[in-house]
Amino acid sequence: AVEVDWGDIGGDEADDCTESSDWKGMIEIEGSGQAVSAAELSIAEIFESPERRNALLDDLYELASFCEQLLDESSHGGMDGLPVTLQLDKGELAVRLAHVREVCDDLDNEHTRHLLMLQSSDRYLHQQEQALVQMLTHADKMRGRAEDMRTRQGELTLTIKEAYPKYQAASARINQVKQLFEEALSSQHFNGRRINLMGIDCV
Repeated sequence: AVEVDWGDIGGDEADDCTESSDWKGMIEIEGSGQAVSAAELSIAEIFESPERRNALLDDLYELASFCEQLLDESSHGGMDGLPVTLQLDKGELAVRLAHVREVCDDLDNEHTRHLLMLQSSDRYLHQQEQALVQMLTHADKMRGRAEDMRTRQGELTLTIKEAYPKYQAASARINQVKQLFEEALSSQHFNGRRINLMGIDCV
């Protein structure tokens, strides 16, 4: 029982007050501490407590099984003897079952467990912080190497541009000497037949 201190109100005045006054929100009833209803638990409290979170998941999985059973029974006409409030059509049951499964998946997936571990474990948070620092350090090193490769590529491109005229001149000279040599061989040793030396062509 909950005891309420009415103060100095008494007699007819108390009766008038109890009949005419709206006490909603003015009387606060505290729980005994032995049991906590779902309405008294905030979402934060549920996620901060592994025991409460696991209990909630157990209840949700049990509810999903119950919905699956009802859905199966509705397909075989087994809901006729149930109370009216539980006689749901298959479409509504399927929708409710899908919602329950979606909530279970959201609460029990890898990403949610990762976030909960970050919140509840300082050691896990430190490990993730160190891993992130290592990734950032590695990314900085790779960025530096990429910048170095771009610098070397620029230097190589400049070197090629500077050497290309010399290469063209050397190639032209080699082709000229080759042609003269082929003509000399043709006239002196092959009675004017065309000679083509292989392996020393230049682009």
